[in-house]
Amino acid sequence: MTGGQSLAYQLLKPSSHSDIRRWDWCAEHEVQLPDEYDQLASDLEMFWALRPSEMRAAQKDWEEHASNTFTIGKTKKKGSVQSFASHADNGMEWAVSTRTKRQIDVLKPIAHLLPPFRATWTAHDSE
Repeated sequence: MTGGQSLAYQLLKPSSHSDIRRWDWCAEHEVQLPDEYDQLASDLEMFWALRPSEMRAAQKDWEEHASNTFTIGKTKKKGSVQSFASHADNGMEWAVSTRTKRQIDVLKPIAHLLPPFRATWTAHDSE
């Protein structure tokens, strides 16, 4: 990046405090495509139409009932990312356990930047 811009699309550096922190973190850690977060934000935008209580209820349902899933997250702002739940069908135990550990390992270096959260993933999600 040069002059606060992405080389890929010549996007200007974000202006909000949280976006600037993210952008600076990406630059410091040489993230190859920091502006791809714009696509993620666009993909997730439709969920802003749901009330938080609806999102929590859907997440809780997945956490409690979906097979071959695991739930990770943080309960405190300064806490670490941890496993909360997992459900594995016969033969899927290794995949669920391995994906849980790997996802937590990916988030460990940035855990201090994450707010408290709960996220349920499937063992079938690509790595």
